[in-house]
Amino acid sequence: MSQTFDNARNLANDAKSEATRLASNARELASGAKDDASRFVADAKAEIVELRQRVEALMNDRVTPAVSAVADRASAIGKSATETVRHQADRASDAVHDKPLIALGVAALAGFIIASLVRR
Repeated sequence: MSQTFDNARNLANDAKSEATRLASNARELASGAKDDASRFVADAKAEIVELRQRVEALMNDRVTPAVSAVADRASAIGKSATETVRHQADRASDAVHDKPLIALGVAALAGFIIASLVRR
C-alpha cells in the first residue's frame, strides 16, 4: 500500500510540476501577446500621425490654393459684374437726363405691356 501512496504522491508531484510549467508558459504567452498588442497600437498611432501629416500637406499644397484661386476668380467676377451694372445704370441715367420724354414714353409702354401680361 505504501507503494500506491508513493505512486500517488509522485503522480501528484508530476501533475503539480506540469501545472506550474503550463502556467509559466501561459504567462509567457500572455506577456508576449501584450507586448505584440502594445507594438501594434504604437504602430497604428504612428501611422495615423503620418497619414494626418500627409493629408495636411495635400490640403496645403493642392486644396487650399485651388479654393483660393476659385475665391479670387469669384471675387473678380463679382467686381466685374458690379462695374457693369454701375456702368449700365449710369448710361440709363444719362439717357433719361438727355431725353426725358422718350424715357417717360418707354416706361409707360413697358408698364402697359406688363399690365397686359399680368391680366391674362
